[in-house]
Amino acid sequence: MAYSGTFVTAGTGRGLVVATGVETEIGRIHQLVGEAEGVTTPLTRRLSAFSRWLTIVINVLAGLTLAVGVLRGEGIAEMVTAAVALAVGAIPEGLPAAVTITLAIGVSRMARCHAIIRRLPAAETLGSTTVICTDKTGTLTQNRMTVQYVFAHGLVHQIEDADPDHVGPCLTAGTLCNNADIEFDDAGALTSVGDPTEVALLVGAFTAGEAAAGEEATWPRIAGAFGLFEWSSSQGASLDHARTVAVNAFVAMEIGYLFNCRALNRSLLSVGLFTNRLLLAGVAGTIALQLAFTYLPIMNAAFQSAPLTWSDWVAVVALGVAIYLVVGTEKWISARVNRRAGQPDESSPHLDRPRLPGEVPRC
Repeated sequence: MAYSGTFVTAGTGRGLVVATGVETEIGRIHQLVGEAEGVTTPLTRRLSAFSRWLTIVINVLAGLTLAVGVLRGEGIAEMVTAAVALAVGAIPEGLPAAVTITLAIGVSRMARCHAIIRRLPAAETLGSTTVICTDKTGTLTQNRMTVQYVFAHGLVHQIEDADPDHVGPCLTAGTLCNNADIEFDDAGALTSVGDPTEVALLVGAFTAGEAAAGEEATWPRIAGAFGLFEWSSSQGASLDHARTVAVNAFVAMEIGYLFNCRALNRSLLSVGLFTNRLLLAGVAGTIALQLAFTYLPIMNAAFQSAPLTWSDWVAVVALGVAIYLVVGTEKWISARVNRRAGQPDESSPHLDRPRLPGEVPRC
């Protein structure tokens, strides 16, 4: 069960919605929060008790003043006025202002210590706190993690005392499969950009003496469109040129994968290249748009693209063909495994399934 508000960081899947709005767990929490009573601080409770006792005392004194004056023969109107004046004068009008000023001074002092308070009474509450229970690890630890131990060669090594020959390959792998970036200033303070786990792996590599930058230069990434981008950049191409190569590589890879999506376990040759003319029209339109994106000056100015050379197109087409062959090989292996397991595959003539639009029936 995945609750409303759950973040999916990786992977794919399907879900069935069983509740929305206030029927979800998040909605239930909102209802509970709305029904919760406000929490009073020790200061507000003391002020409320003091106000009640003060009101009682003032009313008693005002009543005694009125009664004594009437018994002594004073006029009722004059004594009522005197009793009201006594009650009004006994009320401490400056007490709320004094309390507010005192709390504001406490908030100002805490702000200088980098503690921001939204409500003034919270300053007095923090002053009365003896134990703090919290699960805000990201706030308390500045969202940083560190590598303490490395498991390599069947042993657990502490990162500070580890032998680089033993933990080096593990830390090198964590460095190469990494998108984070770290820098140390002259004072030794760490500045990082990226996922906390990947930052921790880079810091661990530096702690153990592994040179991350040198390893990345020795083992560059050559996978897919990003590899072509790095290759074009290493050949002295401009950023616009390398970006255009990468975008066209992405499209070529998608086209190669698209042709393999015609059937689950059958190759394009068995399905037929020209059996789905709408697919071919869509691919032709995509290629035309990519050529316009690459060579039209107005598109170059709008998308910061650049014309490509024949060698670039050979690399792009080769990457698309490679994707087609890899997926085709995977389908061929899957079909053989299914046949050995006795399971019918899509190429079996007795498999009862609806015919795809434009598909030629096989005899």
